[in-house]
Amino acid sequence: MRKTLIVIAVIAALMGPAAQASEGDSSREEGIGFGVGLAVGSVGGPIGAWVGAVAGIHLGKLFARAHDADELTLQVHSLESRLDENLEEASRLQLALADARSSMAAAREQLARQIPSEQVAESVGFDLLFRTGETSLMETEIPRLQQLGQLLSSRPDLQLRLDGFADQRGDTDFNQALSEARVASVRHALEEFGISSERIHAGAWGESQANSEEGDLDGYAMERRVSVQLLAPSSSMSARSNEQ
Repeated sequence: MRKTLIVIAVIAALMGPAAQASEGDSSREEGIGFGVGLAVGSVGGPIGAWVGAVAGIHLGKLFARAHDADELTLQVHSLESRLDENLEEASRLQLALADARSSMAAAREQLARQIPSEQVAESVGFDLLFRTGETSLMETEIPRLQQLGQLLSSRPDLQLRLDGFADQRGDTDFNQALSEARVASVRHALEEFGISSERIHAGAWGESQANSEEGDLDGYAMERRVSVQLLAPSSSMSARSNEQ
């Protein structure tokens, strides 16, 4: 009789997975564990069969989890491989972008060299503004000077004219010194960007050209400035004669 129970349990263990194939790998593993546990436990009678079946289900779950862990490990390895490929592709794209930017910069420089010096000089001119009583450049003005330095580097035929001014408030001598210091500040910044001092011509005029009405704060702000102007080769000599 006991042998018969064992045979029945083994048959149930083998048939269980086939009957549960549609329920997934986890159900199959549990079914196998249940059948095997039942077969082994039946040696000890009904109670042993029940205990063996329960232990078999638990064992089946462990097998199923191990299987899932293996699949998860494979998925992680696959994702890591794809991530490496994406990082390599991103690196290639960054290099291609850097090459494209370099080519564009070279093309702009080549185009700039083809424009007549007089036309370039006429198209570039601006004022750098300063706070009251100050000679240091504002941070917002630095990028403009940096771009100007790049232009002058690509066009060695061009030179530069700087003229410093102050508003009419304060002592005349102080305002003159203030305008000179502002010009020196701009000159120093341009030299830091690679422009030779020999290409920079400068003048300082203090409050002599200030014409704002008394109390006009907006007018004062526009007079605290250094005017920047490009010079073509033909106008460089006259610029030297006007230096102070």
